[in-house]
Amino acid sequence: MVDRHIGVLLAILLATNIPAITPDKPAQSQTKPADQSEAVRLRTELIQVHVVVTDKQGRVVEDLNKDDFELLEQGRPQEVSFFSLERIVHPANPAAKTTNPIAPETTTTGSATSSTPSRSIVLFLDTLHLSGPSLIRSRLAAKQFVDQQLTDQDTIVIAASNGVFGVFQNAARNRLALHRLIERINAFDASPQSNFTPYLAGMVKLGDRAAFDLAAQILSTELRIDLIFARDMVRGKASEVLEIATYKRQSTLSVLSAVAERVFTAPGQRLLILLSDGFSMRDFNGAHDSGNVQSVISKAVRSGVIIYSIDVKGLEVPAEFDASRRSITGGSAMIGRLSSYMSASAKDLQDGINALAQDTGGKAFFNTNDLNGAVQKAVDLNRTYYSLAYYPPDDRGTKEFRRITVRVKSHPEYNVRGQKGYFSSDLKKAEEKEVGQSPQRRLMNAIAKPLPVGDLGVSASADYLEAATDSEQVSLQALIDGTTLDYREQNGRFLLELELAAVVYDRTGKPVHSLTETIRGSLSVAEVEAAKRTGFHYSKRISVKPGLYNIRIGLREAGTDRVGTAATWLEVPNLSAGQLTLSSILLTKDSAESATPSVKAGEQTPVVLGVANYKPGSPILYYLMIYNGREGSDLKMQWEITESGKVIHQTEWQPVPSRIIGRDKKGIEIGGQLSLDLQPGIYELRISITDSKAKQTAQRTSVFAIER
Repeated sequence: MVDRHIGVLLAILLATNIPAITPDKPAQSQTKPADQSEAVRLRTELIQVHVVVTDKQGRVVEDLNKDDFELLEQGRPQEVSFFSLERIVHPANPAAKTTNPIAPETTTTGSATSSTPSRSIVLFLDTLHLSGPSLIRSRLAAKQFVDQQLTDQDTIVIAASNGVFGVFQNAARNRLALHRLIERINAFDASPQSNFTPYLAGMVKLGDRAAFDLAAQILSTELRIDLIFARDMVRGKASEVLEIATYKRQSTLSVLSAVAERVFTAPGQRLLILLSDGFSMRDFNGAHDSGNVQSVISKAVRSGVIIYSIDVKGLEVPAEFDASRRSITGGSAMIGRLSSYMSASAKDLQDGINALAQDTGGKAFFNTNDLNGAVQKAVDLNRTYYSLAYYPPDDRGTKEFRRITVRVKSHPEYNVRGQKGYFSSDLKKAEEKEVGQSPQRRLMNAIAKPLPVGDLGVSASADYLEAATDSEQVSLQALIDGTTLDYREQNGRFLLELELAAVVYDRTGKPVHSLTETIRGSLSVAEVEAAKRTGFHYSKRISVKPGLYNIRIGLREAGTDRVGTAATWLEVPNLSAGQLTLSSILLTKDSAESATPSVKAGEQTPVVLGVANYKPGSPILYYLMIYNGREGSDLKMQWEITESGKVIHQTEWQPVPSRIIGRDKKGIEIGGQLSLDLQPGIYELRISITDSKAKQTAQRTSVFAIER
């Protein structure tokens, strides 16, 4: 398969000064991830509950001791075996006391106070449910929190629902690294916002006639089709919306649950700040489903994790007045119906993140545009807390949800905020039993895990590009960190042998494509040094139908059996719908720079793994395709460069024909060169295309880095 489109693509992929690696005897198979194995390790069953006590005025009560508390499970009193009061020092006031002057209890109660209370804080960006603007606000708030709230006693975890994950101790000394990691977190590039919400889809599936009529009107307006045809599409569209919403919710919650479990052994107080626009609680059939949320709550309680949920979108304009959404026709009655269902849809998005916070002892923040203030308040609410621990009763059921209640004796007016319960089945946590499994099976098991495995450094990305002469639509890419590999010396050369596997899941979580390939290489000393600085690049074109996909990549080193995994998301649009659509933005360098190696022996690597890297002052070449666009003066484009959400360069709207470099039956090819004097850092290129006659706009973004 050789044509100009793929030639352009390969040039873009290979022009980043990253050595390309090719598979030895490639073999493609449809291997499915294995089921989880039986338990092989038991955890201690001690239940730890952190509570904050406030009076009627909302002031924290700090003078209580163990005998002032009553702790119940399933309504029955439990003995508090360990007790302490902890105070976390604010970074701006390090001279403040850090412990309670209460004398330690006797050894029979196991009580004690810590001299230097520490915290483990998870910043979780729900990238599957954050809009572009919300992600920008989330990243800014996360970086401000890192700069203003962290101390060297803190452990910080950066996590996201798309698999980005990093753990830092001595957090205050690693602020620059944390900033770079936060900047690399990208939102899932989803379809434009629609009034056909999962809640509305759920009501359609449940037989609500008013919801059906409204959904038909919405489809007619948004797709610009006759109402009769729209009515025929409603039920199919409802199923599609619910399938995508359910899979995205389950994916986010599986990662959230795994993060909560991973910090089980983390030191001190454990807080998780969830930054999200909220997710629907409707299942495939339209019914309310809280099972996944309850499971996360149980895992969090078991691990002593308190969740604070922040609705990042803040104050919103009602849907019927939102200029970013197409208004519907049908008169005041239909507008009123839209208002009612959109209000219920907004509550549906809030229910899950509210339950995660309330039932783990935290708090949810809604309808606020002060995101930084909400993050700070979430932390401040737990600067003084009581820690109570007990051994659960022996009569617990195997799957029963056990309700926890904590009260202050003789003070019914006090508000006690703490964890609400757990599933007893979570007391004994299973881990995979890998003894006797083949290396290939262990690799597939690692790929199936919700959190990435980091023994080998690998990042995953996927780009959408569809051309008339190419049967594939997706460019699957992996960037391998060369510093994490083991190079075996033999006869003056350094040998490399890797096994790479990839699994593509559709919107229901079903594997629809997989591949495994063996990669071998023999490198010189100079090539090894270069690889340690720039990594290795792997690329594969694959064919999939239009839809939403979760793509997971795994890498295994044959000599050491070490594994690394990564994941990414991609939506392949349906061009037959007739909507203005863009391919992914592909970035490259000019030929002169691409032909010149940019690494030197002994030099520290400036490369950001998984991001296109450029030297200061070097030109940036971009390429993308426009689909379903009417060529002519009605089609205009604009590009912007942003840093930390702030636009630092923006062009005027200009006719697209001035940037056309080719066309085929699928679409119009455009490209150009950006020559900007940017300081070292991470930036985002945003390209917008508008069709003024059709009143449609499409937008794509791509992240790049300027090296130091």
